[in-house]
Amino acid sequence: MINLMQLPQIILKEKLPLDSFQVSSVDSSLKIEPEFQQKLTQNWKEFVAEAESKGNSLWDGTYYRLENIDELNQGKKEFKFSELKYSTLRGITQEAIVNSNIFKQYPIYTCATAGLILTNDNFYVFGSRKDNTMHTQSMDFIGGGLQSDELTLNSGIDIQSNMFKELKEETNLESKNIKSIECVGLILSTKTNFIFIFNISLKLNKEELISIFKTRSDDEMKDLIFVPKEELKGYLSDKGGYRPLVPELL
Repeated sequence: MINLMQLPQIILKEKLPLDSFQVSSVDSSLKIEPEFQQKLTQNWKEFVAEAESKGNSLWDGTYYRLENIDELNQGKKEFKFSELKYSTLRGITQEAIVNSNIFKQYPIYTCATAGLILTNDNFYVFGSRKDNTMHTQSMDFIGGGLQSDELTLNSGIDIQSNMFKELKEETNLESKNIKSIECVGLILSTKTNFIFIFNISLKLNKEELISIFKTRSDDEMKDLIFVPKEELKGYLSDKGGYRPLVPELL
């Protein structure tokens, strides 16, 4: 059972053989009261209007929402997913700024992947995001949300495919550059989204990765951050949210 009074928290602290997990689609358990839904709808309309006034277009994609964490804790090898639109996710998150209890009433439970990436000369790799992203701080893990309009989840191993996709988009790394990859656990963040944490070892050293990164086509990450292996725990200790918990999964 998830304790939403204690966020963030490690949900599963074990290696997850994703290729042995099934995936099924279910109806969402997130029930939003009509009055609150009106507020979310108005929030999105205002957000769209502001963006359009600046000549920007907005994306309202669809995220996968994890529905059966209790079953997973009991050893069930199946992920049950519903879907949640980004506009709803954003509205709940914005409301939480002024009402800290909103996540307890309307837990998001959307899913993302994040990679703890180690070069072959023992540097952990993080990204520095562009200032115009939705993230609250520049430093972040390489990774991203599980979105049904970008990737269809037919089995558990497709979650790992999302990690590969994010590696390619944000760093220009390809599967041939990776020595090993494994899912080492699941964390629930302060925004009640589930994050599949991957431990990734590269065949490349720091300088080789920098060279590959410079040829990327996506500019979401403006730079890479390299942290010596022995300094990982100290580096993440003050980075906020779920980040200080990640070394506990190694």
